[in-house]
Amino acid sequence: MPLVTKIGETFASRVAASLLNTLGTPELVTTTWQSYYEVASELATSKRALKAKKSKIARLKKTGPLFDTLGFTKDLEQLYTGIWQQHNDEAGGQSEQATATTEMRLHVGGKQAKAGWKILNALPGPNVDFVGDVRNLSAFGDGSCSEIYCSHILEHISQNEMIPTLKELHRLLKTGGRLMISVPDLQVLCELFLDPKLSGAQRFHVMRMIFGGQIDAYDFHQIGLSAEFLADYLRLAGFSSAEQVDGFDLFDDTSSFAPYGRPISLNVIAIK
Repeated sequence: MPLVTKIGETFASRVAASLLNTLGTPELVTTTWQSYYEVASELATSKRALKAKKSKIARLKKTGPLFDTLGFTKDLEQLYTGIWQQHNDEAGGQSEQATATTEMRLHVGGKQAKAGWKILNALPGPNVDFVGDVRNLSAFGDGSCSEIYCSHILEHISQNEMIPTLKELHRLLKTGGRLMISVPDLQVLCELFLDPKLSGAQRFHVMRMIFGGQIDAYDFHQIGLSAEFLADYLRLAGFSSAEQVDGFDLFDDTSSFAPYGRPISLNVIAIK
């Protein structure tokens, strides 16, 4: 049902107006008692006007920003990130992540604290040093990192964004710096899925490792990577070499996960 409001001067008397404007129905916000009476009277006496307004609201519920929870959350995260960056700029004129002069070891997507490493994560946490997205590393200086570690992060990047993201990681590394990557190995997972010894529940688990658990907005896999595919992407991003390794033994993560007798991660070290 349409809601008509008369905007006031206090916060409480302006909340409905804020919601209606965000919904996309500013015509239901009035500024005088006379206009409030006119709009409300039309909706109360004209079935055609009421039906048209109800249809518009039903349509906006599906397309308008007021009900776009994911979009709102992303905007809020960007706002928080901007506030933090502004705080750093105002505090010293230079933020650590924007002007780091010493070489840094950066753990992308990490949560576990480790001496000598800084953590970049999309979500804040007790051990997170930088809140941000691996697809936008503009806050970090060229050659500011000696090592970068990404465990089960790149599979969340779309195909179109993969090379630009790897180029940004390449930019952050000093010459000779190492990018350590762990991603689900598509070839291994496909072989496991076809293994007749696995039960239906186990195959379902393998399927979720391919496509992501999808328990939240961040848990979706947008690309499948094999040794061949990842090597090609790294070459196109400018890395001079890439070597597949058994593991890294740096953090307690899924890079060494072997649920059915085979490690399911593709572990690669790329050199700038």
